[in-house]
Amino acid sequence: MQMSEAVDLAESVDSVEAFVARFPDPVLLNVDSLDSVQQGATFATPAVGSSTEPFRRESSKDPSEETCLDVGPSHLLGLLNSRESAVAEATPPRGSLKAADVYVLKKTSRNPFLQMITVGRTGNNDVIIDDKTVSKLHAYFVKQGEVWSIHDQCSTNGTYVERQRVPATGLVVRDTDRVSFGTRHVFRFHTPAGFYRLVRAVEAPSA
Repeated sequence: MQMSEAVDLAESVDSVEAFVARFPDPVLLNVDSLDSVQQGATFATPAVGSSTEPFRRESSKDPSEETCLDVGPSHLLGLLNSRESAVAEATPPRGSLKAADVYVLKKTSRNPFLQMITVGRTGNNDVIIDDKTVSKLHAYFVKQGEVWSIHDQCSTNGTYVERQRVPATGLVVRDTDRVSFGTRHVFRFHTPAGFYRLVRAVEAPSA
């Protein structure tokens, strides 16, 4: 799906509720490409204006030692609480939004895991990123209630949320969070309501 298609849909409805009724799934918006991400580094760089404390996740544990395919819905409350003090407004995505690809986070018949929306290089994932820096089964999203979390699946090059490396136990993702897979693919996570506001802003007339 192209951003231009989403813009057309957003222009055809007159409220966020109407948009969400027709477009109920969150998205990953491809907004940038990085040359490299330092694998295994500890980052403590929250969005501008945020408290730094919730973003400090220094750990001596080797990510390769983590257990994968642990959906762990019991972890979600703790993950959510760990980010409660992050209140900054995220920096708007860079680049041409109209030309950007939009990946809808929606369960497909390609993926056999019922509660997981998978991201990876091979064709049996819900979100397919055909790049050698992305693992075959790289990461997955899980929803519990209205809370979304992302879990790394012991990928070679890592998964990052706002420059924090994601463990197998997961991190909660919020509207406008920057999510990276591998060493080159960077996205913004948007809820349906947040996505509607974004595409409406794209078409807002200049002052």
